[in-house]
Amino acid sequence: MVDDGDIPCVQQKEHAHLDEDNEDVGVEYRVHDLHVDWKEMRPQLGDSHGGYQLYFEKSDRVRVIAKYGSGTRDRNDNNKMQCPFRVAAGWKYNERAFQIKFCNEMHLCARNYHFGSLVTSIYLAKHYLKDVIMKPKMTLLEMQADVLQRFSVSVSLGKCDRARATAMGMIKEKLEDHYAKVWDYTTAIRLSNLITTCLVGQKVIWGLTISKGFMLASRLSEMDGAEDGLLQAVADLLPNVEHRQCARHIFANFRKKFTGLEQKSLFWEVAMSIVEGDFLATMEKIKKITETGYNYLIARKPETWCKAFFFHGYACEAVENGVAECFNAMIKQIRKNPIITMLEEIRILLMKRLWTVVPSGGDVFETRYGYNRYNVDLANHTCACNLWMLSGIPCLHSQLAINYVHKDPSEFISSWFHKDKYVATYSQNIQPVG
Repeated sequence: MVDDGDIPCVQQKEHAHLDEDNEDVGVEYRVHDLHVDWKEMRPQLGDSHGGYQLYFEKSDRVRVIAKYGSGTRDRNDNNKMQCPFRVAAGWKYNERAFQIKFCNEMHLCARNYHFGSLVTSIYLAKHYLKDVIMKPKMTLLEMQADVLQRFSVSVSLGKCDRARATAMGMIKEKLEDHYAKVWDYTTAIRLSNLITTCLVGQKVIWGLTISKGFMLASRLSEMDGAEDGLLQAVADLLPNVEHRQCARHIFANFRKKFTGLEQKSLFWEVAMSIVEGDFLATMEKIKKITETGYNYLIARKPETWCKAFFFHGYACEAVENGVAECFNAMIKQIRKNPIITMLEEIRILLMKRLWTVVPSGGDVFETRYGYNRYNVDLANHTCACNLWMLSGIPCLHSQLAINYVHKDPSEFISSWFHKDKYVATYSQNIQPVG
């Protein structure tokens, strides 16, 4: 027993045997912080019992006695000792708080993590809300194993099933709230981005940024995927635009039926043909190898994925949908969120892609993107990335600095690329002999 005037505390070394036990089972428990006021303390799952069978022998307004086991000896076997762990606390009227009077930390009982009754399905639903959103096909066994690893508590599959169902209900409510705010969100976008057009309907929401010199509707090039339904839907929605298909998607389906390096080489030769004559000649080569493959490619409308048939005036010769595929890879996890959260994270992601230029005085600048920093010296034609000095052509970072001071990038290209150097290189001819 300790005196009422003493402030009892447990030294770290007295917890050493508990820490060793925790390491054995791979579980870490929170350590009590004496600097936290007792009024602000909030119990957390696994804080004190550590897997042991805790029960309160006494618990009233003036005293609390906590033990492990049912007594000092087993009632069924008098020779078998029970766990001697015991904590006793009494109420201090002058301080309006409980004070520990006695503490014996020795344990002789085994740990037991079957405390599923302490964890309700609602509790699990709240903690696994984001997990269900990011991984909607999570199995009950996976969830049960994760609960055991995360909280050191064993729960039944039925409780996991109820928790998942509750989480799905919460998600549905959140989705309804998000869709109700779509119109307010588009209004905020219009006010902050005056050049952005946002269209909202019951079945579709999409935004399109129109910059100066960009012609919409009748002169819009679009890259589509391989899905026939999507192609037809876009054709119906935008009948006056040029529609292209991704050649890589066409080839992915082509090689499932027609394998071989020769067919692969000829396919890409067809896709990269810039005149119709080359296209027809290469298609004849494919026809001689496999007429079925020839008919397959003709049926896939080569005018939508071969360069020879692309419209002029768009300055876009791409036959692959690489830009869209890269963007889809970037938002793969983001698009699993509710719609407002998804749009906001995409907006922030695109904003983070922008570099910033910080002038340092004179012709020296620093370009920044995230944790990346590069020093640029326009006067000496140098950049910390080393690419400008190697190639003689301004790199990305130097061009940012050049644009910042509103100068012509061609003025910073190495003199070795100038016309006079080219003329000087071929000014002297090799004279004929004899």
